[in-house]
Amino acid sequence: MSLFYVTGISGTGKSQVLKELQARGYEAHGTDEHGFANWVNKSSREIEMLPEDQPKFDIHEWFAEHDWVLSDNKIAQLMGKANVSDKPIFLCGLADGEDKVWHMFTKVFLLTVDEPTLRHRIE
Repeated sequence: MSLFYVTGISGTGKSQVLKELQARGYEAHGTDEHGFANWVNKSSREIEMLPEDQPKFDIHEWFAEHDWVLSDNKIAQLMGKANVSDKPIFLCGLADGEDKVWHMFTKVFLLTVDEPTLRHRIE
């Protein structure tokens, strides 16, 4: 069948779309929730786990040294599953490296939001 990507900046409703798709019985995954992205060290390009439990952990330093990047291997596996499925599969989220996986999706849906709505959601 088809693999669809639902993306957009924070606050556009990707998580709500994910929940609604699942509630309607579709197979839908989140990039964050279901491991379709990894923390990648900007210098070494190695995948690393977020060390949240370390004493004196500095999240700002971590973000400066790492990128949240889509896993092309995991998305390729999902694409393979979608290709033999009789129902569509959805991936919802946002991460770097989208340009390397665009070709794996049948269609990409970009969610947008106007400024007043975004401000309301943040508040």
